[in-house]
Amino acid sequence: MKTVYVLFGITFVNFSSIAMIRLTIPLLLTHVNAPLAYIGAAMAAHSIAIALSSVPLGWASDRLGREKLFFIGAVLMILASILFIGLNDPFLMLGPLLLLGIGWGAFEPAIQALVGDIARPGEMGRSMGTFSAMLQAGSSFGPVLAGVLITVFGFQSPFVVSPILFALAVILVRLAFRQRMGGKPSVEKIAVTESFKAIVSSRFVLMGWVATIFSFTIIGGFEIFFPVYANHIGLEPWLIGLLFGVQTFIGMLARIPVGTILDKIRDKVYMMVAGLAVNATMVAIIPFFTQPLILLLIMAVMISSRAMTNIGGMTMVALGTASKERGLAVGLTTTFRHGGLTIGPSIFGVAASATGLATGFLALSVVALPGSALMIALGRYKAGLSKLRQRD
Repeated sequence: MKTVYVLFGITFVNFSSIAMIRLTIPLLLTHVNAPLAYIGAAMAAHSIAIALSSVPLGWASDRLGREKLFFIGAVLMILASILFIGLNDPFLMLGPLLLLGIGWGAFEPAIQALVGDIARPGEMGRSMGTFSAMLQAGSSFGPVLAGVLITVFGFQSPFVVSPILFALAVILVRLAFRQRMGGKPSVEKIAVTESFKAIVSSRFVLMGWVATIFSFTIIGGFEIFFPVYANHIGLEPWLIGLLFGVQTFIGMLARIPVGTILDKIRDKVYMMVAGLAVNATMVAIIPFFTQPLILLLIMAVMISSRAMTNIGGMTMVALGTASKERGLAVGLTTTFRHGGLTIGPSIFGVAASATGLATGFLALSVVALPGSALMIALGRYKAGLSKLRQRD
């Protein structure tokens, strides 16, 4: 575990900067009077850029090495941040926003794949749990930093600070690779079709993908529409923000122990299914409560159970792949994650438009049924760790 600590620092720094920009952009677009429809479309385009770029760039990290993709991602995100400086035209902001998404698509698969490259199989859950905790910490710290910078120095200041943070991440990457922390280019020149065939032949990977898309479908619908529900029952905006902030903090604390437990149990699929089921149950009961403390308790259980499914999915993808194809597998995982975040709000919106918000929450929870069934079906044919392909 000691050799991966620097990677966790890289994750925290990079995701702090990404989260800072992602909060600043909608606020800046609102400040320059961009239409709400355009703001939604622009942020959706950003997510699509991440989803589409993650697969080819994840595969590139298998062929060229993780360090080169870190560098490419950092350069793209630094360039995007600089291009935002001085912009007041909403339509001109779309280009840097897409560039930021592509940079993210280079960074995330490479860093997650590298954690899988260097973590021992018996510590994979703990390693992925810590990686996810640092991601959450950065995603929480970034918006706070953005709020302070905007309040004190104005809307342009986060775009000045973010290149510095991305550059710091590059320095940490250099330190990481000086320790020879893996992620070297594959000696074998394997076509992407061969890598893909190797990946989909692993039921561990398939279980990880199923866990990811179904879990993030529920997450996507909840995170978009819970604020709508909270506003509907009369909660103040500051209280809604506080509920999400406390939930994120609890989720960060839960990830490392959840990962440690995953390492200790043999049938990981049942823990992943249990997490998905509990998360869905909590979503379904939300419309029956209006008290903030009870809603916070529900959200705390949700974020903890969510960690069981998401960390389990990341662990299964890492255990089911060799280094020479892991970047491609993680790139596809990133695509499924953002696909779920897109599908969830659509399911909720269609259901809620018919008979109300309660129906939307119920429809979202039903997503767990096919997800659980698929994971259990794949788990019945799982191989033990001794039967996994030899890790390189």
